[in-house]
Amino acid sequence: MPAAALQQLVLERAGMADAEAGTGGVEALAEAIASLEGVWLPAGLWEAVVFPARVADYRPAMLDELIASGEVVWVCRARGAAGADTAASVGVPAPSVAAAGPRSTDSSRSGALLGEIAFFPSDSPLAPVAGAVVGAGEYDVEEHWALVRAGQLTADSFAPVRTALQPRPTAAPTRRVHSRRTRRYGGYRSGYYTDRARPAGSAGSPRSMPPAAQPLPSSDSLRPSAATGGGVPTNGSTAAAGHNPTPAALATASWRRLTPPQATAEEQAVADVESLLDRYGVVSRDVALAAGIPGGITPLLPVLRRMEDTGVVLRGAFVEGLGPSQFAARESVDRLRALAGRDVDTADGVPPVVLDLKDPVCLAGGVVPWPEPALPAELAARAADAAEPPRPAARQGARVVLSGGRPVLHAAERLRTLTCYTTEGAELERALAAVVAAETREALREGARPGKRVVETLNGVSTLDPVVGRLLETAGLVRDPRGMRLHIDPYRS
Repeated sequence: MPAAALQQLVLERAGMADAEAGTGGVEALAEAIASLEGVWLPAGLWEAVVFPARVADYRPAMLDELIASGEVVWVCRARGAAGADTAASVGVPAPSVAAAGPRSTDSSRSGALLGEIAFFPSDSPLAPVAGAVVGAGEYDVEEHWALVRAGQLTADSFAPVRTALQPRPTAAPTRRVHSRRTRRYGGYRSGYYTDRARPAGSAGSPRSMPPAAQPLPSSDSLRPSAATGGGVPTNGSTAAAGHNPTPAALATASWRRLTPPQATAEEQAVADVESLLDRYGVVSRDVALAAGIPGGITPLLPVLRRMEDTGVVLRGAFVEGLGPSQFAARESVDRLRALAGRDVDTADGVPPVVLDLKDPVCLAGGVVPWPEPALPAELAARAADAAEPPRPAARQGARVVLSGGRPVLHAAERLRTLTCYTTEGAELERALAAVVAAETREALREGARPGKRVVETLNGVSTLDPVVGRLLETAGLVRDPRGMRLHIDPYRS
């Protein structure tokens, strides 16, 4: 079967196959956490990408409710191999790595302070057990945070993680407009001259000289400052330079000690196999490596062979490009055949799905290689002399648009470059509209001052080209000196 069928199966398992049929509520979040049990992802990825993609009306209070009720436990570890080293250094085994997610290299956006986080249902045999409450002041800030990163402490909400992920306070821009009032004629204020001594020879009795008048304060000194709570820190202020979210993060919740689960290597392997079969439907060398299983498929082979001997899974070459040794349950193989045989017209009626490249359900660039770039006939001639499109990079904020499980369009972070993989003009138009809608939602989540998003090239062709520009205009972009810009309507309802 083609790899596109596997991508569709993975989307179905995650409840993301239909972009317009998203579910919501705490129950949908609980189902998403259960399906991603033990998956290690960068801390900033969970609430920025993973949960909003699976829960239509996701709110942070939903996750806090599940954690506070004791149904969900979150565990932190230092990123990559450092997690095991950190845990071992304090005498505690590293947390489970069942179906670990892809590693992240974007520390600025994913929270280098926290590393990676995994969620466990509290009734899972691989979940650490939350125990006694940590007393106030029992540890200093550095020691407390080291224990959190080692997987020894957890909180009764996700608020500490959000606080630690907050960006540094931005410095106020230099003021370019200054008031001219009270500068030249400030001496004519009421009482400025009347309270001064009368000159000699004037009528009336002489008065004593008042203290020398103080110079008027400058307009800059009258503006509120961060020190007085009246604004954001200015350039070079100590508040901006010395921003440290760690103490604030530790103070936002109560903390509990964690006891690691007593799982053997075989129990861990069984849990990894179950997780991969639940999420992917197929287990192979490439799937295990992309999921971050330590040692790849090798430690899982004894469990998989016993499952094959008992008829629980089948062995064969089910999906193109995944190698000769693949394991899958019989119902997964049947579903893959059904998805591969789906009528093309039926697939065209399904709206495209937009995924962040860091989302665990995205197979493009990991399990499945990227296809060769292509363009519709009316645009292909203009790309003949253009530079080769850049290779897609798996950065947070980069997106891929899938149609029938196939990559149709790749958008770099903030829409800087686009790469098309289809020769169908109508399919490209639908993909462009979908990615523009996704970026618009992301810009609205950023707040009142979203960053600028300008498309500069499409498959190496400048978007200043009139034909390319008209195509992007149909998707909702507007012209900009650098290319085609995403415009947010200030009067939107």
